[in-house]
Amino acid sequence: MKQKLMVTVCSLVAVQTLYAAGATMDNVKLFDNFFQDASQERGVYAEGSLGYVNNDNFDGMLFGVRGGAPIAPRIEIGMQAGFVSLDYDHSPSESGLSDPIIGVKYHLNNWENNQLSVGAHLSLPVGDEDVGGDRTNFGVFGAIRHPMNARAVITGIAGLSSIEVSDGWGNDREFSLQLGGGLIYKVDALLHGIAELTMATEVEKMDLTLGADYVVQDNGRLRGSVDLGLDDGSPDFTLTVGYLHRF
Repeated sequence: MKQKLMVTVCSLVAVQTLYAAGATMDNVKLFDNFFQDASQERGVYAEGSLGYVNNDNFDGMLFGVRGGAPIAPRIEIGMQAGFVSLDYDHSPSESGLSDPIIGVKYHLNNWENNQLSVGAHLSLPVGDEDVGGDRTNFGVFGAIRHPMNARAVITGIAGLSSIEVSDGWGNDREFSLQLGGGLIYKVDALLHGIAELTMATEVEKMDLTLGADYVVQDNGRLRGSVDLGLDDGSPDFTLTVGYLHRF
């Protein structure tokens, strides 16, 4: 009798978890907050991307790879790395590796069909200083996904980071508040639209990102986004295309 009761309880927990993951569209990743998000993955995933960036005094190309994997039922690790090539209008071009970022997040119990997660991230100072690398930044965050209906999910994030900033004499350390919200809309079984608005204080960043996620095969998705910078610390325009694969 006890064994049957335990099996029933475990089955109900598994069904509830799968329902929550489906209701919150965890198979659709955000763009700006790719890892700093409440979505929960069931296996290894990776995305490669190519981007074009434009600002008042430069334009450039961005090559990136990011992904993650669950290491326990509620714990997930992630990492991203990239290469940056910038062509300045009135100074020599620069190129080099960006600082890789590693992260870990813990998925909390679902609350009234909301998906909740908390986590931390750390950048490793091994990138090229000429493209904004060689800095140690770290922070914590909390994230939520809330299903509005069968077609729409809203997302939110709040975080606090300790970042290295240049003060003219060298690098100083400041705290930066990160806030973000988003919407995932299911157009049909294959196509989802994504909108995000994110901001970070101290670095004066605010970005509006509009993108699409399209299923091209069982485990693969073609993704693209346009990012519009709304504050001085953000590039004016960024166009990114990528491919996400789940193994």
